[in-house]
Amino acid sequence: MKSKKVIGGMLAVGGLMMAAGCATVPKLTETEKIAVVNYYLDKSIVADGAQPDPGPGLLNDKATYYTHHQEALDQAWAAFKAKEPAMIGADRCVDPSTIDGNTDMLALTAPAANNGMGVDQNLADMFLHPAGLRYVNIYDAKMDAKLSQLLKADILISIGLKANYFMSGGISIGGIGGGKMSMHLVGTLMEALPSGRILRVVELTGTSKETADAGHIGVGSGMDPKEYPRLMVSAQEDLMDKIAKEIAAW
Repeated sequence: MKSKKVIGGMLAVGGLMMAAGCATVPKLTETEKIAVVNYYLDKSIVADGAQPDPGPGLLNDKATYYTHHQEALDQAWAAFKAKEPAMIGADRCVDPSTIDGNTDMLALTAPAANNGMGVDQNLADMFLHPAGLRYVNIYDAKMDAKLSQLLKADILISIGLKANYFMSGGISIGGIGGGKMSMHLVGTLMEALPSGRILRVVELTGTSKETADAGHIGVGSGMDPKEYPRLMVSAQEDLMDKIAKEIAAW
């Protein structure tokens, strides 16, 4: 898996990413205030290359089904916030403590109801987010303008996470054999202006140093969901180093 994928000079048109052929991505200075307004996790955590997790279905409780996913995200978010000023630069980072749990921001980003067949069809329902944040559609220019004004930010950053696990040592067949599993954490880093213009979309991948015993889920080997938090935090350590280097190059 590649550790970095870059799509530069992107524009949002009708909610779609389109390359800005002749657009120039400006170099950041030391004066811009930068705010991380989006931090979310794709709900599907499966083996590399496997089909997405179909989820709990209509009859099961979603919160229970995603308990360990949410725990992993919450621990990763706490670790991310602690290092955010160092990654972005203390002088230009909008203090994450003023964003996480900000009641005005939570009200502004509350999803509009859009029910179909008794199921919430909001885009945000595809992802998990920390309790103090809501999913933000970074392509929404009106929302970007409001958030920039609220947070007094010149640059908005969105971070979307996708976790997968893989065999990294030994052999395990049906949970037998002592195999070890590691986790990949893919982060999609997006940089937006208050106008809604998307300057950069960068995909970075972190790999956990921590490992877990391969377990048995259905047919074949899988990871015990209780291991998600430990391995996701470990993978994010690697990812955060890459995010810091990426932002420094902006």
